[in-house]
Amino acid sequence: MKYMFAFGALSAALLACSAPVENPDRPASDAAMDRVIVDDRSSVPDANDAGVIVDTGVIVDTGVIVDTGVLPACPAGQQRCAGECVDVQTSATHCGRCDNACPRGANATATCAAGACALLCAGGFADCDMNPANGCESDRSFDLENCGMCGVRCTLANATAACTAGLCAIGACRPGFSNCDGNAANGCEADLGASSAHCGACNNACPMGQGCNAGRCELVCTAPARVCGSGASARCVDTNTDSANCGTCGNACPAGANASARCASGACGITCMPGFSDCDGIAANGCEVDLRSSAAHCGRCNSPCAAGATCTAGVCVAAATCRAPAVLISRAPSGTEVLCDDPTNATCEQDFEQLCPAGWHLCTRLEHNARNTGWTHVATTAERALGVIYCRAGGGGAGHLTIPDAPASNTPLSTDTTTNCFYGSSRPSCPSGFGCNEQNSQALCCAPAPLCGNGRVDSPEEECDDANSNETDDCLNSCTWRVPTSRGMTGTNC
Repeated sequence: MKYMFAFGALSAALLACSAPVENPDRPASDAAMDRVIVDDRSSVPDANDAGVIVDTGVIVDTGVIVDTGVLPACPAGQQRCAGECVDVQTSATHCGRCDNACPRGANATATCAAGACALLCAGGFADCDMNPANGCESDRSFDLENCGMCGVRCTLANATAACTAGLCAIGACRPGFSNCDGNAANGCEADLGASSAHCGACNNACPMGQGCNAGRCELVCTAPARVCGSGASARCVDTNTDSANCGTCGNACPAGANASARCASGACGITCMPGFSDCDGIAANGCEVDLRSSAAHCGRCNSPCAAGATCTAGVCVAAATCRAPAVLISRAPSGTEVLCDDPTNATCEQDFEQLCPAGWHLCTRLEHNARNTGWTHVATTAERALGVIYCRAGGGGAGHLTIPDAPASNTPLSTDTTTNCFYGSSRPSCPSGFGCNEQNSQALCCAPAPLCGNGRVDSPEEECDDANSNETDDCLNSCTWRVPTSRGMTGTNC
């Protein structure tokens, strides 16, 4: 059954334009259903209202649905967009205004807040570049530039960084470095090539006094010293001054005769022993000149003595002359030892020192042995060479240092002698009756020793030095012991 409702003048117009159609199926009892309501749309009854229901017995169907163009109003805070009431403050389809759809973007859900488009990032993702067009582009679990949160850039010392589960981590250490403290924040902090606490490997500490060089523990030196040698033989040396490593490790300087090796400013040289000098300037032959005895270099290089003079203790001494009535029998090549003889045999042996050159004295054992080099003169048993007068032990008088000291053995004066008191003699502190029975002997005379008398035993020619002129005490003026046996020395007839 069809119904049609018409209101006011529109209904009247439709009725005028449409011819009634008989409904053949209308039952007699349905007459009340066929009605036309005439209304002028006024809410106030007036003369335009028929006030009656007219049953025409027909249904009038115009085939037209009439839209007045007026829709119901939207709730407060909404507006109609595309026929729907929406809140443009929150609608992702109409954000801020109708038809302004928010883009979705990668790893994100589009949202609208306060009329502005926004992104709701999926878990673990973030819009770190603030560009909605590419969505939530950063996976904060693995993004090296945005690790864990936007702007956190993974940069670690001596390492390739990684972002793992949102935390900066070490991907790999640079060769030669390691993360020995286990703290990723400071990267691979240990230099295995230079760290004395982690030398070559974590926790491989070098011993005290050693450092790490190229991953190996080595001796550490303070400049200007450097390490020479390796392993147990390594030591710190200054190659500017070390004669065994001069200029460079292993370069040993030669010493040469009468000299010690020297290194100065990295160059080899020599240091002469006291009394010697390198007068020819050739380091290879060392300090070839004895300034104490060289007549050509007496006291210093190129300082010759006059003809006939000798160099004694570095001082030129005129040729020594035995005092009358003695004559010179022989002179040692050193020039500091001579043999004098009284041809008349009138001088007692206890007074032989009076035959020596002025200022000289009878030689001691040590003086003779130090000055007799190359002396070829032979002392015979017929004319023995007599030196210093010693006191014999136990009040047995005195005896000379005698060459030779055996009954029958001629001896070259170049032969070193031992302590002896072979020929008897006499001196004030130990007198005897044997001081004038060997006048046919010869006086063995020595020049004064330059260091004797200074109170110090500082020469190989000295046994003692008391710095006084007392000839009756234990030490004689020639720096030898008056009684040899009192000092543990033994010798023939002493």
